[in-house]
Amino acid sequence: MINRRNFITILLAVAFVVIVYFSVNRTQHGNPDLWIKEHGEVTERRGDPDRFCLDCHNKKFGHTKENFCNKCHISKNIDPVE
Repeated sequence: MINRRNFITILLAVAFVVIVYFSVNRTQHGNPDLWIKEHGEVTERRGDPDRFCLDCHNKKFGHTKENFCNKCHISKNIDPVE
């Protein structure tokens, strides 16, 4: 029989595992239109778009820096990434 103290301990452990799982697996996507507007701020805050964005997009979709970034940069008349 699980007493009250053990039950609370198990719930806290499960909650901790769930929080860690979602924090590791969450993405920064959200609303694409809002993300595009805040893109500069997001990339500055993340500090390393090569690691946080391109690494994931390269593994999932085969994107490179040129075809991932410049697709939007060129359409919005922003200097292309080299």
